Amino acid sequence: MFRHFQLYLALVSVVFLSGCAHHADDSALEVTLVNVKPAAGGGVGESALDCEIRLQNGSPDSLSVEGGRHRIYLNGIYVGQGLNNQTVEVPRLGTTTQHVTVYLSTFRMAGSLFKIYEEHRAEYRLESTIYARVNGHSRRISATRSGTVDSHALAPASAPDPLR
Repeated sequence: MFRHFQLYLALVSVVFLSGCAHHADDSALEVTLVNVKPAAGGGVGESALDCEIRLQNGSPDSLSVEGGRHRIYLNGIYVGQGLNNQTVEVPRLGTTTQHVTVYLSTFRMAGSLFKIYEEHRAEYRLESTIYARVNGHSRRISATRSGTVDSHALAPASAPDPLR
């Protein structure tokens, strides 16, 4: 009898506690790479890219993003990862952007960067882990997105014509 009561109490507790927990739908957050351009920094054999990332919150709850890790692939080649530890509020059913700097080996990427420069576009894959707070609860949200980004911004500025 006492054993049945314990089982009943445990079952009621699980049902009650799961009914009180509210979690935002992870699929409501979309992460997109919207721009790539050269950034200051890097050294011999290394370049820096400024990657603008859009966060779209399709949830009815606001989302406090406390940081993120973004692994970026261009034309199927892993470029590097960008980190961001800035806290930003993404309003309910709203959007915001973040900038991350990605450092890449110019020796390893030389041929691929030239191809991207020639084509003025690049296929990308973005694998992100977002560290957020929803209704006071810490969340780790994973998102993956593929698409195309215009790489005109990567083209070097043309030199002025010395004959003019």
